Amino acid sequence: MNWVNYVWIDYFWASLKGNGPEALVQTVVYGAVAALFIPAVRRFEKRLHAKLDLVHAKLDHVIEHHPDIPPFDPSAPVGRVEA
Repeated sequence: MNWVNYVWIDYFWASLKGNGPEALVQTVVYGAVAALFIPAVRRFEKRLHAKLDLVHAKLDHVIEHHPDIPPFDPSAPVGRVEA
């Protein structure tokens, strides 16, 4: 029974007060929160990138067929428009 007291006082209770060995409880809570939110954030990113790919495809189509927009020249200097 002595080891239960030792673990409670030296690890768990000290961790709850903020001065335990490497904030044991805090690390466990942060890990649980990350395990809940990281998959949801990754799913959101995938949906967002799929929508952005569609927007980019539409913009590429508009740029390609618009008479006033010149073709893209990758060797042209950035930030300057020559008339």
